[in-house]
Amino acid sequence: MDGPWNIHRRLFGLGIFAGFVTSLAMQKPGTDIRSRILPNHVFQLQCILDAFTTSYGWSHNMLGHKLVISPKAFHLRRDVDLFLDREVLRTGHGWLEGVEVLGQLFERDTQIHGDQHRHTHKYELLHAMSKDFRDWLGESMYMSGLQILPPSRFTSSKPNGLWEYSPFLCGVGLKEAFEIAYTFGVWMFDQCQEPILLAHLHNMLHKEGYIKQPIGLYGSLAQLFPSLVLLR
Repeated sequence: MDGPWNIHRRLFGLGIFAGFVTSLAMQKPGTDIRSRILPNHVFQLQCILDAFTTSYGWSHNMLGHKLVISPKAFHLRRDVDLFLDREVLRTGHGWLEGVEVLGQLFERDTQIHGDQHRHTHKYELLHAMSKDFRDWLGESMYMSGLQILPPSRFTSSKPNGLWEYSPFLCGVGLKEAFEIAYTFGVWMFDQCQEPILLAHLHNMLHKEGYIKQPIGLYGSLAQLFPSLVLLR
């Protein structure tokens, strides 16, 4: 944690478990580590193993072992790729593209108000979070040729094997990314009041009958945050 990359979130989802395993591996030879291995560590390891074997068609039920051919089109990082959309394959859907669009809106609003520092803090935080998502969620800096760390043991097969071979890591990593992204979105509502004001206005127009059906995003906000949209 003291290296040049300590400021980055290098592993999503299993950071605490990875730190625990690393601490065991760094013990002196002959050290009795059995008392440090708790039931939750065993459970996490079992989840990692079960997710891996199931993704390749091997599972177990009350009837015994079950072997099936894994779907050829299935990709372990599928949902992570859908969330980030690094290659912008679905215009208007990926997190990374959304960050770029929001940055452009920040810049435009800055020019309108003539205040170059109006959104500086918000964009710096958003940019840092987006960079960690891009570099460490579903991929690692090994993919970018990082030379200051020992080479990946997956180099001969899949350089990004930490994620490519662990559906459990992809799942819990994506879950943590969702939590971070959601928290940032709620924080943005506190910093920029206009979206909430528009949601209030939309709700009032809908309740009073001036618009017959809820409109897109504003209707979704009213459903997701009913306690925020108080106008009747």
